[in-house]
Formats: sequence, C-alpha cells, structure tokens
Amino acid sequence: MVGTLIVATLLGASQLPPQEPLFHKLFPQPSGANALEYYVAAGDMAAQANDARPTKADADRQGTSVIELDRRVLANVDTANLLSLIKRGNSLPLTVPAGQDRYVIARRVKCAPLVLARWANVLFADGNSAKATDILLTLGEMAQVFYKSSTGLAIWPATIAQACDDHAFDSNLGALSLKDCDAILRRTPIPDTSFVEAAWAAGVEETRKEFDGSPDKMNAGYGTAFTPKDFDTFGKEWKRIAEDGTASLHALMRRPEAEWLPKMDSLSWDSLGGDSSLDDIMIGPNIYVEIAIRYRTRARLLRLAAYITKRKLEYAQPRSILDIPKEYAFDPATNDYFVYRRITPAFFVIHSKQTAWSQPIYLSFFQA
Repeated sequence: MVGTLIVATLLGASQLPPQEPLFHKLFPQPSGANALEYYVAAGDMAAQANDARPTKADADRQGTSVIELDRRVLANVDTANLLSLIKRGNSLPLTVPAGQDRYVIARRVKCAPLVLARWANVLFADGNSAKATDILLTLGEMAQVFYKSSTGLAIWPATIAQACDDHAFDSNLGALSLKDCDAILRRTPIPDTSFVEAAWAAGVEETRKEFDGSPDKMNAGYGTAFTPKDFDTFGKEWKRIAEDGTASLHALMRRPEAEWLPKMDSLSWDSLGGDSSLDDIMIGPNIYVEIAIRYRTRARLLRLAAYITKRKLEYAQPRSILDIPKEYAFDPATNDYFVYRRITPAFFVIHSKQTAWSQPIYLSFFQA
C-alpha cells in the first residue's frame, strides 16, 4: 500500500514530459521503509525539470531573468509533493538494492535537490524566506541520511550538499529573518566523523564481493579488461592494499581534525602501495577524508553566516571574526579562525584559510 502511494504521487506529480522512471526498475515491490525509494521517486519527478534548467543566456534572449524562467518551469512540477517525498525519506534508513548501478541511481536522485534548490531561489525572490529556508535545510538533512547509510557512497551527499548550499543559500542569506537564522543554527549540526569509516568499510565490502565474482562481471560493470589470471592477481593485491587503507584511515580519524589535511595524501592509493588505476575500481580513503572535511566545513560556514546575519538583525553587524563566539568563528580543519571580509556595504565573504594542503572553501552572501 505504501509503495502504491509513492508511485501514485510520482505519476501524478508533473505536467512536463516524463523521462523513463527509474523507480519501477529498482523497486518492483516497494516497502515504503527505505529512504532511497522516496528519493528515487522524487528524482524521477524532478528529472525533466532538472534538464530544463534555464541559463542566463536563455533569460537574456527572452528579455527576462533566470528566476522568472525558473518560475515558469517549476509551475509544471508539483513542488510540494516533491518536498514531501524528500521529507518522508529523511525519516527512514537508506539501503541500496543489490546488483544495481549506483551511479545511475545517484544521477537520478540528485535531480530532486537541484530542482528544490531552484524553487528555494524563487521563494527567496518572492519574499518567502521561511519556506525557502525549510527547503534547503531539508536537503541538508537528506545529505545526513546518505552519510549515515554506510553504503560506500559518500560522494552522494557531497553532491547533494553542494546543490543545497551553492544554488541558493550563498546569495540569499541577507533575506533571512531571525527565525530563519535560528532554524539554520538548530537544523545544521556539524556531521560527526563516524560515517567516514563506515562508508569506507561498506565500499570495501562491496568491491571485495566484485573480486570474489567473475572477471566478466567486473569488466562489464567497471569498463576493465581483466583476464582470469590478472583478475585473481589484481584482486589479491587490491584486498591487501585496502586492508592497509582501512588501518590508516582508522588511525587518522582518531587524530585531531587539524591533522587530517596534512596527512590526507598518505591515504591515496599511490601512497598505500598501489597506483591511480585503482580509482577506476573504488575511490581511495583520502577522497573519503576530503569529502568529510569539505562537508563539515560547509556546515560550519553556513552556521557562521547565520550567526552573523542574526547578530545584524538583533543589534549590530560583527566588526571582525574576533567579535564572534569561537564555536562559530573557529575552523578545526585548519586549526585557525575563518576569514570574515566585508567587500561592499552589502556584500560579505567568509571562508576557510588556505593551507599548504588545500584551497579555501568559500561562502559569500549579500545583506540588505
């Protein structure tokens, strides 16, 4: 019955010409208890609108704005149902059906947050900051579901979080109310690090099963060209290196966060005794660490921006990063304070500091 409701919502949700739904292929008998069912249904619903995303060139040709063109595209999508599917999925655990192409699933799922972030932009332009903020925070919570799923797909929530942050919040924070700022601070926790090892372990287990199978299956799924002998040799070598990667990742995750960036390259496949061709089979543990750092830093920057906006609305704009409580102003990943710069009277930039191991991560925002 629950699965029927998901399908009914999906099929009645859009007036745009539908793409071929992925939902029915993945879930011939949906349970209603798997977050991915709702996310895939939402991705199917949003796929056509995602492909129809207008550009500035489109807007210039028609003498209007991207926001106005988006408003026309999104009028053909049941955005309320789309958001409802994501919220329902956020309340459930996530599992990936065995034997399915994870990258196909990822491409379809991310259509929903990309379209919802565009809807948030339209709502900000219309002055409905409360609804826009709720949408974007819902997408941040969706990213958390992926992080906690331990499916070996840590790249998914990074994509989704970027869709949430980069497409809407960056240039709309000046439109927030005090309640919006409080909602951001309440609903944007800094993700813990337990997901890093869990996601890595799940990815290793999935890849181990591939090497316990046949070279033909591996070649078909990964575009490799193993002979049976090479497949056996390479598989044994990969398992040995993966075990070293697990031990190295476990050790690093127990060090202070400021040590992650300097030591991240020691977790690449090359440093572990393999070579970069292993990335074709599975991304190395260093990429899992990089994703964790970027996602946690973006969450901290969003919280910092909300605090700055809240302070201005309450009484006065902070003059410098040192006027801001350390819980918001300090970046454990670089062991230094974030940079807070006023570019113009209405435009501010906050970012992490550049290090010998990384470029800054930026968040820019306008304030009226």
